[in-house]
Amino acid sequence: MLEWSRDLLGINDSDNFGRARMFQFLTDPPAQAVPPDDFDPQVMSPEVLDLRRVLCIVGTNARDYEVAQGASRWAVGPQSDGLVQIDRAWITGAHLAYIHRSHSGRFGIVNSEEGYQNLRRFLFGDVMIEAVLKDFTLPFYDVSYELQNAFHIEIEIAVRSLPMLLHQQTLGHLCPVTLNRERFRRTDAAGGLRLFTNFLLDCKKPGETEIFSFHLALHQQDYQRGRPVIKGHVERLPLWSDYLIVEIKREPADSNLTYTARYNWASEDRNPTIDLSLLISEDKKHAVGDIPLPSKARSTSIFGAKARIHVDTQDWE
Repeated sequence: MLEWSRDLLGINDSDNFGRARMFQFLTDPPAQAVPPDDFDPQVMSPEVLDLRRVLCIVGTNARDYEVAQGASRWAVGPQSDGLVQIDRAWITGAHLAYIHRSHSGRFGIVNSEEGYQNLRRFLFGDVMIEAVLKDFTLPFYDVSYELQNAFHIEIEIAVRSLPMLLHQQTLGHLCPVTLNRERFRRTDAAGGLRLFTNFLLDCKKPGETEIFSFHLALHQQDYQRGRPVIKGHVERLPLWSDYLIVEIKREPADSNLTYTARYNWASEDRNPTIDLSLLISEDKKHAVGDIPLPSKARSTSIFGAKARIHVDTQDWE
């Protein structure tokens, strides 16, 4: 009833959140067209905008949203930015950045350094880096057992010289990547789990470098008959976690690659010293490479022996 009243009255453009307005935003409909029953408000028509040119900044802090004396955050719930639910705040296939900010106000997305730095790099960055976790397995229990489990993957991105994180998907902020058996099968069929997209900015001249770190952590939660098993469980203690540190370097104009890269896992060395072998794609637009996970993460009780992070880089204009 609240949503129906909001869309009918449209006070202060509140109907922008409604199904009809979303249909107009995300498609190219005739005037006054009614959304069909199968319309998905998280899917954008390619005729409207190229999804590669869309960045969704997702807020994860509901506590600091003070509008209506907190009535909004109470109604929407903690898994939100106080107004928009986390799992409804993005367009399928677009670039995503999760930041621990509320919808608006002094601690809101619009006024945040995190929002500004993400947008600045998206609009004016030099290189785009996409990371996908591939060829991994997870030790799910047999579905016939009463005891089953799910896994939560935490992801955090930091860039050198910035006093904040550009991306945070964590248990503490109620937005980790969660995989049960069915979701894992869909991920495996899709060729891997997309971890993040990062845009880097400051490599304008040959020899200049940019460094970023990527924190990855794996948590397990057991369930019995659909309820979490608390006995023996230590909250937020990961099965494994580590930091991947990557340095990219701008090469001269006559080089085969625009950038070269080095990396290391913080558990082995805080300095990126291992050359990342990048291969140029057939269309000459991408340079791709693979980073094996540390030996501990490649055990049968974590991600499996073949687990790797596939890195896809390209010039970003």
